[in-house]
Amino acid sequence: TPENGINAVTALIGLLCRLPLAKNTDNGGQREMLRGLNSIFPFGETDGTHAGVKAHDEKSGDLTLAFSIFDMENGECSGSIDIRFPTCMTLGEVTERLNEALESAGFTDNGTEGSEPHIVDEDSGFIQTLLSVYECCEGEKGRCIAVGGGTYVHNIPGGVAFGVERGDTDYHMHGANEFITVDELLKDAVIYAEAIVEICGK
Repeated sequence: TPENGINAVTALIGLLCRLPLAKNTDNGGQREMLRGLNSIFPFGETDGTHAGVKAHDEKSGDLTLAFSIFDMENGECSGSIDIRFPTCMTLGEVTERLNEALESAGFTDNGTEGSEPHIVDEDSGFIQTLLSVYECCEGEKGRCIAVGGGTYVHNIPGGVAFGVERGDTDYHMHGANEFITVDELLKDAVIYAEAIVEICGK
């Protein structure tokens, strides 16, 4: 969820582009590099609009982009970009569009690593079994959600992450003070046990 954070890399680049030094001296082309990066990855933008990769679909939501690692030294710069893209695009399409934006600003892609989006039909027997177990144990309607990040099942055909967040509780997932209550943890153990019995006991 990069839209909920403050990107220090793009903030710094934006600041450097506003300094008089950046406007009045070249410093071996670094000024133009910074301006180019600022035009593609402006501070506060996380949907890839200026990088030419903005996309959305109903099942998997919005594309998110974070320019998260940056190094500039001796007139050269390098960096890394983290993109989570929806199922309406392929890795090849994202790479091609991003490369066009980078090349227009004088940069080259030194290699792309990634994988296609992972999506599972929520009407499959496996998913319906998980939902049924959840509903039986929790007494409320279960639902499937799509997340932007990769999970431990990304490369398992038909696999999904199951649990453990509930409702609107902010568990500070992957952040400081991430937590779960003991009561919820015990309930989760029951849900997982029931799911194992239902799936493996047949």
